[in-house]
Amino acid sequence: MDLTGLSILNTRPKDQAKETSMAIKNANGTAYELPAIQVTPTDTSWIKSLPNLNDFQQIIFISQNAAKYFFKELINNKITLPSSIFITAIGQNTEKMITNFGYKVSYIPNIATSEGLLELSNMHNIQQQNILLIKGIGGRVTIQKKLNLRGANLKIIEVYSRSLPDINREYVDSLWHDNKVDIILFTSFEAIKNIFYIFGENAKNWLVNKPCIVISDRLQDKAVSLGIKDVTVSDYRNIMNTLEGFLK
Repeated sequence: MDLTGLSILNTRPKDQAKETSMAIKNANGTAYELPAIQVTPTDTSWIKSLPNLNDFQQIIFISQNAAKYFFKELINNKITLPSSIFITAIGQNTEKMITNFGYKVSYIPNIATSEGLLELSNMHNIQQQNILLIKGIGGRVTIQKKLNLRGANLKIIEVYSRSLPDINREYVDSLWHDNKVDIILFTSFEAIKNIFYIFGENAKNWLVNKPCIVISDRLQDKAVSLGIKDVTVSDYRNIMNTLEGFLK
């Protein structure tokens, strides 16, 4: 793997950007980090109304932040998940976070999207099953809508919020004034929308003409709808190979 001469703008939240940025740097590429989303834990009062976990058959984590903040609070209150509960993670990074807390993931989709998760075998024939959904405030409602339609008794716990991060205007302006970036990496629609706000109207022409990588067909459609002209879809697990393809 050699990314010599390639500069990538990594828009993932601060704590989640490091692994990809390090992989880029280790491959002799240049990684510029510009978090488009700030992730903050919610008020932890949800722990006081946490239902008896023994009453649930499944628990779903739709991001690594969901797992991070949920398990941190469980540890703070000396609560453990029962071994009888099946754990579903939306993707490999979420699985890794859960494993770090000492739990084994039972199910993980091949494609790390809401649609991919809903195709899992354990997401069918769930009438009257008690299922916990751990997520952030807002975001897509595809999973909860489908599980409710399939007859599950769904309990939603929101453990973090997303917001715009503080902007270093000098740093942001230098990225497009000096055309430092070859490719932009996006992993959510919220990040795409926020990047347009962060760069501002004067940089719009630069943004829409800059190649970008997204992690699903849905995000490709969203990026195109905002005017981005060159959008490549890549499974997040294959990002490095996709980046190398830009040099060929």
